[in-house]
Amino acid sequence: MWRWVTAIVLVSAGVAAVLLWPRDTIASPELAARLDANSLRVDGMTVAIADGDAWRKDGDRWVWHSHLFEPDWYEKNYRERDGQFFRVADDGKEYAIRYELESGFEDADTLPGLIGTGPGWTSFTLQSPEAPEISDYVKLRTSILKDGADFKDNRVEPTGERAYSGKQSLCCTAVAPSSGMVTSKASLDTELIHFKRGDRVHYSARYWLDSELEWATLMDLETVWIEQHPGPRIVVNHGALEIELKWADKPRWRQAEPIQLPVHQWVHVEVEYLLNEHDGRVEVWQDGKQVIDAAAQTLPLADSILNSMEVGLSATQTDAVLYVDDVRIERVPD
Repeated sequence: MWRWVTAIVLVSAGVAAVLLWPRDTIASPELAARLDANSLRVDGMTVAIADGDAWRKDGDRWVWHSHLFEPDWYEKNYRERDGQFFRVADDGKEYAIRYELESGFEDADTLPGLIGTGPGWTSFTLQSPEAPEISDYVKLRTSILKDGADFKDNRVEPTGERAYSGKQSLCCTAVAPSSGMVTSKASLDTELIHFKRGDRVHYSARYWLDSELEWATLMDLETVWIEQHPGPRIVVNHGALEIELKWADKPRWRQAEPIQLPVHQWVHVEVEYLLNEHDGRVEVWQDGKQVIDAAAQTLPLADSILNSMEVGLSATQTDAVLYVDDVRIERVPD
């Protein structure tokens, strides 16, 4: 469910975090038949998902592996009334979902001012050596919003230092992860969006890089109802744009002849997804030039809802400073 601290801070429920069954549980013949019909290969294993549980093939039997999501996540977290869909907070309050979001970060001079149903942003993530664990950066986020605390090492904030249009942009500053950390993050997030199978989703933003990015992600679309929040994301690899689906074997779609993102100037990045668990499509443009156009899996599962977006440095392996302006995401007609 959502938790509220001064403004909207979302901690989504419905995600399974506890392994409920012993690892030697064997699927019944009826369940095994379902699993056989929907299996896939991941890291050299044959796996399948049913009723929120992941199973792996061991010889001629299916063995329970892990619990990925609650089967009733939709009923717990969404309501439909008169054709309108709503997210349900832990206090029962309903919030209309959005099929588009536009932000030039002109709404406030500080980060807390960007959080709310008006601006459309609902949270932020500052994972860093000073706040390496989930509990650490959740505590930091609460302190910033509730107590007016300052940042530690990573930062995300509106700034008048640089802007593509208007007077402000979003500045994301991150230091490299320390030993034992997977990544470092400095991103602004929303969970008010709602995209599903068959939707065509267009994303556009202006980026300014202070230095070349060896590896980072600039925007993640995720479903928070599945463990590890899978979904498609915009990746910078050796300075060039790629798309990765954060799911299973993490398939990637790369440029045939990579064009480097410029440094110390604004660059326009556009991505369009046709959402499908098998037969989707991804297109990417850099300053108006199409650099990727590929058939692609763009959803983890058929009933996945991409309800979260992280913008900024949603992951980086090195020190980085990134400015973002004129963000827009929307569902577009075919």
